[in-house]
Amino acid sequence: MTQAQADLATRQPSELTRDEWQELRDRYGTALGAGRALGCSGSTVVRYWNRHGIAYEHSNVRASDRVRIPTNASGPEYAPLLKLLPKRKAVRSIIDVSNALNCPPREVERLAEAARADGYDVEFGEKSVALRREVGQERPHFVHDFYGEHFRVAIVSDTHFGEIYEAEAEWDQFVELCHKEGIKDLYHAGDITAGLGVYRNQIRDLRPDCIGVDQQAQRAADKIIASNLSWHFILGNHDLRQYEANGFDVGQRICDLVKAAGYRKKVECLGHDRARIGVGKNEACLLDLNHPGGGTAYAISYRSQKIIEEYTPGDKPHIVAIGHFHKMDDLPHTRNMTAIQAGCFCWTTRFMGRKQIAPHVGGLILEGWTGTINGKPSLARIRTEWVKFYQPRRGAAD
Repeated sequence: MTQAQADLATRQPSELTRDEWQELRDRYGTALGAGRALGCSGSTVVRYWNRHGIAYEHSNVRASDRVRIPTNASGPEYAPLLKLLPKRKAVRSIIDVSNALNCPPREVERLAEAARADGYDVEFGEKSVALRREVGQERPHFVHDFYGEHFRVAIVSDTHFGEIYEAEAEWDQFVELCHKEGIKDLYHAGDITAGLGVYRNQIRDLRPDCIGVDQQAQRAADKIIASNLSWHFILGNHDLRQYEANGFDVGQRICDLVKAAGYRKKVECLGHDRARIGVGKNEACLLDLNHPGGGTAYAISYRSQKIIEEYTPGDKPHIVAIGHFHKMDDLPHTRNMTAIQAGCFCWTTRFMGRKQIAPHVGGLILEGWTGTINGKPSLARIRTEWVKFYQPRRGAAD
């Protein structure tokens, strides 16, 4: 406590001048904060603010909604802020949040910054604070023109880093092959991590060191660094489960961890569920990454066909890489598009076993040449090479 604050605490509210009441408003922002500094109630502060004509924001928060910040809690210091925002959707203004947490606005801003640093999508505006949990509906568009007129990239999906069913040895072999083939960039069609709370009893399918989503983000970051490749990925339903629940953005967290480790290759999260990339010179090849919902159909190609049908004539890409279904499939020419189901790098989980879903483990090496067709830049040639792995038969001889 400063000397000025100590002096105020020893004086009666009626002895304070208007300038001193104004200073209290500017310093604490809320009547509760000013009242605590003076040793009086918030209603007393409001009465004097009104008497002196000092403007202030009214709070709609009830006393029962207030949460006191613990001083020695085992969780992060911003936990009360995260707890407040999802459950109290009516509490949005900074003043209301300050009153609910019994702290000044600048402390709310500090807590919001600490939460953002740990991967939570907290927005602190001029007058409001919010925790974003809605999955983005827009399809982001990116330009990757660093390939020129020829590109050769790896496409994978559903690595589910953090599960006990990771195809870890197969993943290492695939990455080694990418280096032998001179591939520098990898595109990931979603579900980079296992997630948490995606289905009932999922925790039984997680590695002991990856029970939390932050631990899964660390494992994904370690895998990215070990691969020595540039990564361009979207988030799938497993990645987004905790984002929808409490605002934890695993994609941003992975990027932050990789950057903090000094990794020099490009690593970028392209968005939620889907993204479009203009590949090559003049964006001659349009590549979509798509992580849809729903289950696997009886005919493997059926879901690819339905996704192709959803595109309007003027919005079609040249290639769409599809995740989520853990299948490998290639429709080379449907509505002038190439649809690829990019496989996965995890074996059969308990959930997949109950649903009778067999995984297709592996990835794809995609090679393309662009050029000018009818006076417009376009994809001229394409070559796909599947890299498949098969689960060893139980009890088989070495």
